[in-house]
Amino acid sequence: MIKKTLFFALALLLLTASQLFAGDVPQFKQSDFPETITFAGVKHHLAFKEGNDKGPYILEYIPEGETLEKWTTLFAIRLEGHDLTPLQRAATFANHLEKRGFKNAVFQSKDKKDVVLDFATWPEDSSFYEHNLWRYFKPEKGLISYQYARRFYMPDSSMEQIKEYMMSKSKVVNEMFEFPLPPTP
Repeated sequence: MIKKTLFFALALLLLTASQLFAGDVPQFKQSDFPETITFAGVKHHLAFKEGNDKGPYILEYIPEGETLEKWTTLFAIRLEGHDLTPLQRAATFANHLEKRGFKNAVFQSKDKKDVVLDFATWPEDSSFYEHNLWRYFKPEKGLISYQYARRFYMPDSSMEQIKEYMMSKSKVVNEMFEFPLPPTP
């Protein structure tokens, strides 16, 4: 079961990583990114970062006491090096999800500068249900995405818990649009 879950997570990461190094990546210092991020009322701690001295490409935050193998909420920041607009990047990811049978929705900010992709996924063995929000925005170079994911593990979680979360999802979408952007390098 863990191998299938890890395969599923790696496949999703490879989809996003395919364009991470296609052009100029926004340059930030490590100090531009905090050790903790509070989102949706949960404090997330930096658990994974990958990049180089010019700036991290991927940072993943999870609640204290959880692991990257089993977490309930995750907040991630990705610095992508390409010239796609936020809407183009979201549409590319949405198309991939649709081909795999996962429904999704794309929301644009009022000023049309940011886009949030909203979707849910699960592995073949249905060991968990994962709701995702990915916000794309464009600094001077490249593209940045924020990801918020909420996982419900089966059979520990009930359909009632998932429905309750989904009913309050609009609040989390709004919070994603309002979450502050990193300072411009």
